[in-house]
Amino acid sequence: MRSLNWLWKWSPMCTVPISILFLLWASGTLDRWLQFEVKVSTIESLDLRTVGVLEAEHMLRVAQAKTQVLGVQEAVQDSGLRTINLFLADSDRERLNRDLPHSGKEYVPGGMLYGGQYRKVQVRYRGDNVYHWGYWKKSWRIKTKSENLFEGMRKFNLVAPRTVEGVNNFLSLKVAAEMGLIAPKVELVNLLINGKNHGYHILTEQLSESTLRRNRRMPGDMYSGEMVGSDRYSGVPHELWHSAGTWTKVAVNNHYEETSKAPLEELIQVFKEARNTGDHRALSRLIDMDAFARFSAYESIVGTLHVSDEHNWRLYYDPWKGTFEPVAWDPVGWIPEARPRPWVPFRADAITNELEALLHKNGEFLAAKSASIDQFFERGGDRNILGVLEESIAALEPVIGLDPDLVFKVKSVAPEQAMRGLRELSQYLEEHFQTLYDAYGAGSGKLEFWAEGDKVRLWFEGVRHLDKLAIEYSEPLNGSVTGTLSWNGPRGTTARKLGGLLSATGSYSIELHSPLLADIRVRQRNGATWQKAMGGLTIEPGGYELVLDGLPKGASVTSVRGTRGQSKIHGKRISDPGDLPAMGELFDRVAPERNAQPLIWSGRVSVAGVQFLDRDLILRPGTELRLEPGASLIVRGRVQAEGTSEQPIR
Repeated sequence: MRSLNWLWKWSPMCTVPISILFLLWASGTLDRWLQFEVKVSTIESLDLRTVGVLEAEHMLRVAQAKTQVLGVQEAVQDSGLRTINLFLADSDRERLNRDLPHSGKEYVPGGMLYGGQYRKVQVRYRGDNVYHWGYWKKSWRIKTKSENLFEGMRKFNLVAPRTVEGVNNFLSLKVAAEMGLIAPKVELVNLLINGKNHGYHILTEQLSESTLRRNRRMPGDMYSGEMVGSDRYSGVPHELWHSAGTWTKVAVNNHYEETSKAPLEELIQVFKEARNTGDHRALSRLIDMDAFARFSAYESIVGTLHVSDEHNWRLYYDPWKGTFEPVAWDPVGWIPEARPRPWVPFRADAITNELEALLHKNGEFLAAKSASIDQFFERGGDRNILGVLEESIAALEPVIGLDPDLVFKVKSVAPEQAMRGLRELSQYLEEHFQTLYDAYGAGSGKLEFWAEGDKVRLWFEGVRHLDKLAIEYSEPLNGSVTGTLSWNGPRGTTARKLGGLLSATGSYSIELHSPLLADIRVRQRNGATWQKAMGGLTIEPGGYELVLDGLPKGASVTSVRGTRGQSKIHGKRISDPGDLPAMGELFDRVAPERNAQPLIWSGRVSVAGVQFLDRDLILRPGTELRLEPGASLIVRGRVQAEGTSEQPIR
């Protein structure tokens, strides 16, 4: 009896805390369920049971984080991460949370420590999807005053990690910068709000004119193509390449009306014409082909499927060159859903939008894309990115145990789970880079040739293109050799006179200065591009016949060598000429011949309208170049200006 009395007397010590915890759990569960399952439609299923489990997991994670030996300050110091200190009144935070997601889009006043002092800023939430604003860790947009920029940025984001490993976007954008693409500044940081730890975030610059300056581009319009979430329109096709009206500007060239989208309208028009006719000439002049090829190579390297016909396009228009460049933004690289699985094999070229599907039918684009991937590996880009990942893992390890707010697909993520995800990502990247290198690398390529008299037939497989071809002869050449290259396609045999693409490089050898492409075709399903993770390109062996004129009598081929990047592929002679394969249709399968002779201007020269010069230009001393109103001169080659102080070029 005495024991029962003792238990009764002290039972509130147990029941009251348990009751309080239960009420806190029940209140939080009900509030989140009502807000994000009943009132708002989200991409994640937040049914009552799921939310209840998530709330309990989070409460447990908060308790575990408070038992860590290292404090926040010591952990962040050990990590080497920058600390972002934000300050926000409770009333303003309540304003942001009042009616999510809508209330979170309105800026409220706040403060931030940087530049050695406290500065006023404006803050709000950012992002369309629930993982940005629906859980305890939020994604933030910060706007500084124009006279107090933060690291040259007026606006930047603190993005909550959206994957278990968390660093996918950070690492992907590092690759973009390494490849010379226009990309935002990105950094791993730790966030404190009113002195309370909110864990690590990805600091990401908001695209603007300052992004262009930092990437050494001239001021120009930057367009954003988004047709999902709050950017989705009703009653119009959800395809960005249907109309320029569905695009917005994120940077403005103040030489033109802000509402003007004339260059983008022209791009969409020439895209439609090229798709319908197969003629890419107008499109090739309006886009920076090399930049788009590097962007596509970049997508293969980071394994992204996130640039679609409906969203995630950012395009910069350079008014001085008159061309568009793609901008890297929100790639979400190497996520588990995009990695190979038993039913989804590795695809080195996942094509997820119609513009890139069209470009993959362009020989110049395909050769430039292959060259970009070659250069990435030749410069050690894969090792550099793996090194950045290892540094990131070391930086996150001290702070991740203090971060109770990690959530992935409506489940709380434990520190050990996050660290395991990071190490698995590192292991996967090793495999991904090796598989991509094997798909594109020249090391495993096979080149065969048959030669008799003035004819040379070539077959190559295992590589997508050869940069150039060198043929060695038994007799010295007189330098006046010409030739014709032919191949079989869907419309029969095509023959192309090579002209200046063929040159004698030594007394016994001749070189073809044009990329030779294998049989590369965009995968189709029911007559349309297969824009899925399993889609991409089909690569079959390439085959060509070269017929030469002007060979010395008795000259015979002694060797054939292909070059791919820094690799050389030595041809194997075969005795049976065989038949050349029938390859698919490509625009500019062989590089168009450029006029090797420079254009020379002197005296007074007038330019009207828009003129393109596809060769070098030499301006003699005293040249006076007069541009009519609205005129532009775009030189694809080099400009050599020979002005002097006595005879300047005007």
